[in-house]
Amino acid sequence: MIPALTRFTEKSLSHFPASYPLMRLYYRSIVNREIGLGNINRHDRVLCVGGGAFPVTAMEICRHTGAAVDVLDCDLDAVEHARDLLRKMGMWQIFVHHGCGQSFDPSVYNVVHLALQVRGREQILENLQQYAQSGTRILVRLPHSRLERFYEAPCQLTRAHLTQQAQLRLQPGSTMAGTCMLVKEETAHEAKSLDIRSWTGTPAVASLAD
Repeated sequence: MIPALTRFTEKSLSHFPASYPLMRLYYRSIVNREIGLGNINRHDRVLCVGGGAFPVTAMEICRHTGAAVDVLDCDLDAVEHARDLLRKMGMWQIFVHHGCGQSFDPSVYNVVHLALQVRGREQILENLQQYAQSGTRILVRLPHSRLERFYEAPCQLTRAHLTQQAQLRLQPGSTMAGTCMLVKEETAHEAKSLDIRSWTGTPAVASLAD
């Protein structure tokens, strides 16, 4: 329900670039916390998976850090809306690609951001575990426990390529419990499973202050 409403709202607002300040009211503080969590800077190349028709997260990252930002979405209609919006706003530096997060090539990115409404996160993370370059920072938005039924259930990471030194930044005043960051390790090694389902309530990892 909520993901469908989000997609509908973004597609509707994407016809009106003047609505950008309205979108920023909700996303600005969220994205600023994620920029700090991921230590994103102008030297990074960032991919926003599930950017939608109004890729405000990508736009905010680009505006505030100067990083090179791409957007990936499996909804061709949303991709066309996003491209048209960015063209109207003169934000030519953001590239929007139509594709599947489970099969894209992540090797050229050192930051990957997964939107709250993204489906198939387990498979996307498996793709990152296999093909992302070492040191890649992976930011994953997690829903509040009371809203989990409206989203795909958070996944359990069972492979060893992602570090257990995960961090969680709480996201008060939003539909998100927080954003977690995982880091692709240099080499594979045996590790216990990481169950990020437990992070949607009381964080099972260190919480960072705003």
